[in-house]
Amino acid sequence: MLATTSGVQPVLTLLWVERGLPLRRFAGLLLALSGLVLVVYDSIVLSRMPWRGVAFAFAALLSVTAGSLMQKRLAQPPLDVLPLQYGAGLAMCVALLPWMPWQVRVNAQLIVYVAWLGLVISVVATLLLYRLITAGDIACC
Repeated sequence: MLATTSGVQPVLTLLWVERGLPLRRFAGLLLALSGLVLVVYDSIVLSRMPWRGVAFAFAALLSVTAGSLMQKRLAQPPLDVLPLQYGAGLAMCVALLPWMPWQVRVNAQLIVYVAWLGLVISVVATLLLYRLITAGDIACC
């Protein structure tokens, strides 16, 4: 559910910052957003997710959107900012670790998944996002 909800982040950012959005483009964004709402609603109903979980998912969505807008204003090289961002995220996870039950079974599949999520999805995708922001391909205020 969180992954699907986070998919609305680029649309939300665009709606937040775009001035004079043409009607055709706005209609396309609303259609995309409507489809995403249908997918998210169905997954929430089927999973019987508590309302607090949904609230935290939307809080995460707003936080990522706000972070994207603030990142555009900073104009710092990604290689200077990325270690700080990942360090802060790691510190938060470690701080919450004593209160969360967890169990790890290390095998080849886990190592491949962690490498994929940690390197490709996190680092490479973030560097691509920063490249788009720097190039001006992502509009901002």
